[in-house]
Amino acid sequence: MYFCNCICPVLTREQSLFMMYKNNLKLKIMKTICLLLSLMLLPIVASAQKVKIDGIWYALNLESKTAEVTRGDYTDSIVIPMFVSYENIQYSVTSIGDYAFYSCTGLTSITIPNSVTSIGERAFYNCSDLISFTIGKSVTNIGNHAIDCPYLTSITSLNPTPPAIALYTFSSNTTYMTDLYVPTGSKAAYQAADYWKEFTIIEEIDVTGVQSIHADRHQNAIVYDLNGRRHDAPTKGVSIINGRKVLVK
Repeated sequence: MYFCNCICPVLTREQSLFMMYKNNLKLKIMKTICLLLSLMLLPIVASAQKVKIDGIWYALNLESKTAEVTRGDYTDSIVIPMFVSYENIQYSVTSIGDYAFYSCTGLTSITIPNSVTSIGERAFYNCSDLISFTIGKSVTNIGNHAIDCPYLTSITSLNPTPPAIALYTFSSNTTYMTDLYVPTGSKAAYQAADYWKEFTIIEEIDVTGVQSIHADRHQNAIVYDLNGRRHDAPTKGVSIINGRKVLVK
């Protein structure tokens, strides 16, 4: 008969209580770490909220109070506002997301507000009915194939400093078939800038100028005020009507 010579340690009551305390402490620490990670991820999840406001889809960033225009089925003439409100919170529209207007064949004109700083890749790719494009004065970067539209007749860039663009930001025929309008005094800068200089027609315009019309001529038009708020009909004063700044008498 064989006997085990090993000696199994016997814990005292104090040692047993200490081990129980140690294990409970580890469990509490793990629960605390999990809770902190959940709280850290909460703003990221919340910032991905996507909503539709006045016919335009936005991704709202609750932390920075900014909005990005996102993918939707858009038609006709669209003026993107500088600000949107959702659940009593105002958001500044700062970007046009990748593929936001991708292949929206019913879109005819677009006006990017001065609050926007970037236009994503293929944002307006293959918008075959798009003929008029206005780029706000704060846009500094336009992605590849972002304005790859075959039948554009005019592009108006309100930024006196040419935004950074890629080799294929525009379609292959845009630079010689489309008129490019830039602020007074900035023509030379566009003629010297990469890819912008490929435009054969670059004209300077007074971007503060407005067109004068009577209100009854645009009763069925798409109307915004200069703060980007939508109106049912033109009112006296300066408004944006069908993508153009207009003085209504």
